[in-house]
Amino acid sequence: MIPESPTETELEQLTQTAITAALEAAAYIADQADRTHKVERKSEAASLASEVFTEVDLRSEEIIINALKESLTKFGLGLLTEESEDDLSRFEKRAFWCIDPLDGSLPFIEGRPGFAVSIALVSKGGRSLLGVIADPSTGRLYQARSGNGATLLTNDSESVWQLDQTPPEPGRLNIFADRSFSSEEGYRRILERLELAAYEFGLHGIHVVAESGGALNAIRCIEKAPAVYFKRPKLTHGGGSLWDFAASACIVHEAGGVASAFDGSPLPLNRPDSTYMNKAGVLYASTPDLAEAVRDACKTTPDQ
Repeated sequence: MIPESPTETELEQLTQTAITAALEAAAYIADQADRTHKVERKSEAASLASEVFTEVDLRSEEIIINALKESLTKFGLGLLTEESEDDLSRFEKRAFWCIDPLDGSLPFIEGRPGFAVSIALVSKGGRSLLGVIADPSTGRLYQARSGNGATLLTNDSESVWQLDQTPPEPGRLNIFADRSFSSEEGYRRILERLELAAYEFGLHGIHVVAESGGALNAIRCIEKAPAVYFKRPKLTHGGGSLWDFAASACIVHEAGGVASAFDGSPLPLNRPDSTYMNKAGVLYASTPDLAEAVRDACKTTPDQ
């Protein structure tokens, strides 16, 4: 009989399976990065970044599913991937693989860094149990298992990966953002308020970086601290999808950062009504104080 939740031993095995899958897909993507690819478009996407894809997205998904397929039956798991139809197994199984085979398709198409492979195991209740993110451009792989901290794998070496608690030299607050952020309502006022907050934290203003997909934007909140990455709640579809944040939710939390819905509650990673995150929003930050500063900054009026 399969237990209701994966055991610690099972999670350890599944983490290694996910690492293998991510490394295989990342190696393939790295090999394809300097080539020209035909760009396809999804008809119901919420933004340009979520609309575009190539045959590399599809092939990367095939590689990952092939590496994970044995675990589906062996461990009683469901599956949710960006490039395939939701079969709703995530509501029936005790946990499910949540996969973005090429997060950051837009930077990939444009031939610049910022794309990654993202694989998570999410409980039926919507909690990220493990996360793996592989960056094909650098060869770095970030992984975490709930309650066991985060690690970084580079060139066959492994090290603990966590937020540096040493107070930084006064620099700027890094605001990692999607490219569409600059067109959002209240954009200028939010930046003004975040700049004031940065000075209050002893920093020298802000630096907005809109170059990567959601997976690496979240990772940068630890790697380039002090930093934030957020998407405000909204009524319309969009705001990223479950597969955009499932892996980084576990990794950033285990590294000592904030990974939550915009209001600070846990990210709902198995929404019954949609795969979109628009209703909850997302908020990643190096520290709780910075997360609160983001929420305060977004209590604003539209641009004049």
